[in-house]
Amino acid sequence: AVMAANSNSGAAAGGDIDESLYSRQLYVLGHDAMRRMANSDILLCGLGGLGLEIAKNVILGGVKSITLHDTATCTLNDLASQFYLTQADVGKNRAEASCAQLAELNSYVRTISHTAPLTEDFMRQFRVIVLTNSSAAEQASIAKFAHEQDIALIIAETRGLFAKVF
Repeated sequence: AVMAANSNSGAAAGGDIDESLYSRQLYVLGHDAMRRMANSDILLCGLGGLGLEIAKNVILGGVKSITLHDTATCTLNDLASQFYLTQADVGKNRAEASCAQLAELNSYVRTISHTAPLTEDFMRQFRVIVLTNSSAAEQASIAKFAHEQDIALIIAETRGLFAKVF
């Protein structure tokens, strides 16, 4: 299932970057980097606490689109680390429950949720894939695919006070 929270493109009308919105980033990154970001389609897998924080920052950064993928349902434990979830969301899919609020952060970023299992055909449309809290087998399989397809891959995990990013 796919749910779109907004359907705008990653840049202002005509492909121009909204300099008033992104002035600080433009100063640090420059126009070329911002244009590349504004044309990037991102797949983020895992909407726990870490995934939500990554989604928030990617959306505020001004990418073209972000697809929030999660097959897990919200539990009471998720409420401790995922700040967009409430008790009313327990039992709902984490990506779908978070999508609308994340989309409100930046109207230029197309923000959608995807709850079906990942397929190679689906993953081909993305420039970057971010995995959070995925199994080692899933990481290896997607890493092989991403390398073959020239798709950037970021793997991030947190376990208590410990974290890893690859």
